[in-house]
Amino acid sequence: MSAGDAPDAPLVRVRVPGAGLFLALPELSPAAIRTLLAAHDATRDDARLLKARFGTRVTHVSLDPHDAEAARLDTSEVVVKESRVSPRHALAQHLGFRARVHRDFAQARRLAARGVATPRVLACSLRAQDRREFELTAFLEGARTVRQLLWLDGGVLAQREDRLRLMASLGPWIRHLHDAGIWQRDLKPHNVMVRDWNDSRPALYLLDITFLRFRRAPLSRARRVRNLAQVLDVPAHLDAELAEPLLAAYLDSPAEVAGWLQEVRSGVEARREARLRKDGFRFIDERILSKN
Repeated sequence: MSAGDAPDAPLVRVRVPGAGLFLALPELSPAAIRTLLAAHDATRDDARLLKARFGTRVTHVSLDPHDAEAARLDTSEVVVKESRVSPRHALAQHLGFRARVHRDFAQARRLAARGVATPRVLACSLRAQDRREFELTAFLEGARTVRQLLWLDGGVLAQREDRLRLMASLGPWIRHLHDAGIWQRDLKPHNVMVRDWNDSRPALYLLDITFLRFRRAPLSRARRVRNLAQVLDVPAHLDAELAEPLLAAYLDSPAEVAGWLQEVRSGVEARREARLRKDGFRFIDERILSKN
C-alpha cells in the first residue's frame, strides 16, 4: 500500500509547474508549494540553510503568516529538503516508478502508531522533475538536533549536568525504537531533534525517515550496537563523558553496561578509523566541510 492509498491519509496529488507531481495535504495548494520551492532555491542565508552536502540541500522557508494557507496548515514555517535523483532513479520514474520520498507520509504514520514523533509531512515528490525530489515538513520552532545541542557552533548545553540529562532521555528513547523494531541505519546526532531540552522529559523527534525499516521483532544486538556507536561518535572532548550515561539509560541493568560499552566503543573506533582513512581526520568535528 502506498502513502496515498491509506484510508486515514486524506492526501491529494498536485502538479507543480517546474517541479513535477506531488503528494500533499489538501490544505497545501500547488501555488503555495511553488512559492516555498522558489524561496528554497533563493535561500543563501546561513541561518536558513540547514544542510548542503552530498546532493542534499535543506532550507527553512516561510509562508506569509497572514495567508489563509498558513492558517489551514497551522504553520507558516516549513523545512524543504531537496535531494538529487541519480540517473538510475530518474529512469525508473520515467518508466512509472514513484519518487522515493513519496513513502514518507506512510512512514510517519507507522512511526506514530509506535509512539515515535517526526516532523509533520506536508508534501513530497511523487514524480520528480529535473532530477530533483522534494519533501516539505513543518518546521519545529525552538528545536535543535542532538549535534547542535552538544557541539555544533560551540553547542547549546554548556553544563555537564545538562548533557547528562539529555543522555538520560535519549537512552530510553533509542531503546524504544529498537524494541519496536524500528531500524534507522543512519541514527546519528543530526537525525534526532530535541524540543524543550531543559525539561526533565524533552520531546524527541526522528528525522530522515524515508529509508526506515520496520522489523517484525526487536532489533538484533548488532544493529543496536551500530546505532549506539553512531550516536556516540562524538568530538574528543565529549568522548569519555557520554558513553556510560547513555548506555546506563538505554539498558535495564547496570550490570550490563560494561559488556555493551566494550562493543559500542569498538563500533565507535571502527567509524573513526574509517573516517581517518577516507577523509584524513579522526573525530567528527575536526573538519566541517559544509553543513551536513
